[in-house]
Amino acid sequence: ISMKKFGYENIEPSKTITELNSLRDLLREYQAAKAEHDKAAENLKMFEDKTPDLEEIKNLKEPEGPESMQVNEARLASIHSQLENLSRNIEAYKRELDDFRLKKEETASYENALEIKEEEQQLIADKLDIVNKTKDFMTAAKVNLTKKYTGPITDGFNKYYKLLDKEASDDKFAFDAHINLEFAEQGSPRKPGFLSRGLRDMSGIALRMAFVDAMYQDEKPFVVFDDPYVNLDDEKLKAGLGLLEDLSKEHQIIYFTCNQLRAK
Repeated sequence: ISMKKFGYENIEPSKTITELNSLRDLLREYQAAKAEHDKAAENLKMFEDKTPDLEEIKNLKEPEGPESMQVNEARLASIHSQLENLSRNIEAYKRELDDFRLKKEETASYENALEIKEEEQQLIADKLDIVNKTKDFMTAAKVNLTKKYTGPITDGFNKYYKLLDKEASDDKFAFDAHINLEFAEQGSPRKPGFLSRGLRDMSGIALRMAFVDAMYQDEKPFVVFDDPYVNLDDEKLKAGLGLLEDLSKEHQIIYFTCNQLRAK
């Protein structure tokens, strides 16, 4: 459905849905990053709880004896190793925090964009609902109008066609749901294009006058015929000229022909 009629030609429903799905994926990434950050913070706290109190180590007294220097060096090496590990962990946690802050800012922007897209989607849904209701209304109006005119047009067509072909039966022609003329051949409906030119001309004249009677019940308009009997044989031509005679009693007839035999 084109939204251009409603002033939303720049909104494409398929593109909007794709962008919404993308924004939801980014929101899930943000939630996963936050969970990783919380876990890292918990690990850091556990590490600090297990690390010896540096202040207490600094206040330790040097042990007496020849091994005191080696003991101190071993302790210092252990402390230095722990400090390096702690520094590396701190730097890693800082990077994670920076990434987390960046993703948080991006997520805030995505959430805002998601809100805008959801509003646009709702707007499209509202407009689509209006279009669907309008379509239903127009369809119902068409059905009612068709029902109103199908009966009179069918009766009028049969009346005028029998004036042209007295041997025609009422079930030779019929109308579909769209008031399109069909004729029966071997039990199957056919379009008038399968008829001979003469029969097409006759059915066209009958259909035209049936529409005139259905549309103009109070007033009788003038009717113009432009050599309508050029493809009829002598018998059908005689009936056609008789039809003009009958029509002239209620309508003003303007009749054009280039053949004296088809003139009255």
